[in-house]
Amino acid sequence: MKSIGMIGCGNMGSAIIKGYLQKNPDAAGLITVYDLDHSKVAELRKLWPGIKAAESLEELTEAA
Repeated sequence: MKSIGMIGCGNMGSAIIKGYLQKNPDAAGLITVYDLDHSKVAELRKLWPGIKAAESLEELTEAA
């Protein structure tokens, strides 16, 4: 499987990730997220600890 990078973990970004992981529950380790609001990233990582967090857009593009 390919890796996935998500810019933004607000309402839309988190809904996309949640929907994807409901269909592919073992794929959390393939997802890297970036958001200016680090608490949004932390919320997603509480639900799916395998999700990776990028500290910058550059890091996100390298990971995905």
